Amino acid sequence: MDNNPKPQQPNPRKRKGTPAKKGKAVPAEETPKKKKQKTGPKDDHTTWDGPSNNHKSNTDGYGCIWRHHIEDGDWDKNPCNYPLNGFYASADEVGDRYALYSGDFRSKAETLGYVKEGEYITDAALRNVNAAGARVIAEGVRKSEGFNIEKYINLAKTAFYWLKREDGWKINVCPVPGPSNPLKKDQPNFLPRQDEKRGGHGAWYPYDHNYHHLIPIGAVEECIVGKAGGETARSEQVIKIVLMSRWNIHKRLNMMLLPQQEIVAEVVGLPAHCPWGIPSHTEYQDSLMQKLKAIRSKIDGAIEGGKEHPEPEEVQLEFDEISETLFEKVKGMTAGRKLSAVKW
Repeated sequence: MDNNPKPQQPNPRKRKGTPAKKGKAVPAEETPKKKKQKTGPKDDHTTWDGPSNNHKSNTDGYGCIWRHHIEDGDWDKNPCNYPLNGFYASADEVGDRYALYSGDFRSKAETLGYVKEGEYITDAALRNVNAAGARVIAEGVRKSEGFNIEKYINLAKTAFYWLKREDGWKINVCPVPGPSNPLKKDQPNFLPRQDEKRGGHGAWYPYDHNYHHLIPIGAVEECIVGKAGGETARSEQVIKIVLMSRWNIHKRLNMMLLPQQEIVAEVVGLPAHCPWGIPSHTEYQDSLMQKLKAIRSKIDGAIEGGKEHPEPEEVQLEFDEISETLFEKVKGMTAGRKLSAVKW
């Protein structure tokens, strides 16, 4: 069989703007200015829009627990831009994450037998993808109906095609346009897709990946907002306290870059985020419930004790401690398998 077909690639549209360069200082994270807490401020960050779980404003010093649209003109400054926050957290060469995305992945792939001289992807690698696809069907992770193994084989071919370069999977490296880089775009690896005026190839390049919320939005919705956290009648007040703590669920500390395909995750040494078209990471999210419910219980206790704003800064610190712990837990999970339940 032909092991070296040209991968099918999206066709990035022309964009303007100067891309980030390897070694360039990572911009400081946008953080809201500390303000004296007052009762009843009306701001879209502290007003719960129940039907859409959304807010619009991001400039008045409050936190965020929603997923929402970001206007193009505010794309690189908005503190809720979680893909960009995840990129900066991962690309910071003096941070604790950079080593995860800057290793010698080419040599690791060679050791695993997935690439060899003259072949950017081996028959062994393709057999691995086929076998893993059969496994997820057997385990009941995916139904066989509508499961297209060729899609995942092509994803593997595309990913390993870029690994032909020794730095093909290294974060924030700008490959030189030319025969080995048919994209003809000088864009850093893993820079999120922005808009037509800015750079970034997006979540498919150089391999399928996601910027994962260590504390997921759905878990906060269920355990903090009120579905599993207590009386829903107090949800609006609880939300206000969390948001006034200035904790932003999209902050860099709560973001982690994860591969999406299992064979790539094995090479990188991390778990895979929602592989094989799985729409969610239920086991992972469920394993966080008790930790988040404990935060909700403390907030409820403060409210019942007559405190209007029970030390909101402490609320942020508790979330941050969970994010820090989860980063270490995820880093230690089985490489090459889907994100699993956290063992506390």
